[in-house]
Amino acid sequence: MQAVFEDNTAPAISFEIEVEKNCGSAAPPVKQRLEEQRQLQRDQLTLQMINDKLMRAYERKAQAMANQFEQLRDNADRVGMT
Repeated sequence: MQAVFEDNTAPAISFEIEVEKNCGSAAPPVKQRLEEQRQLQRDQLTLQMINDKLMRAYERKAQAMANQFEQLRDNADRVGMT
């Protein structure tokens, strides 16, 4: 049996579903190990990570200094032109 509505829309239907979550059980051992490994990887800094960070900082500083020198040259050229 099919109901036909004047505005071609079906009436809204709602229902509730109860979902039980077992909060009392511990996480499986595999999940615990993966979480521990992930935490250790985040917490441990390696020498390579430190060196990479220092190299990026050095490159940013060198770029900032180069930009300052370029601005000084531009300003000197402008002063010389007037």
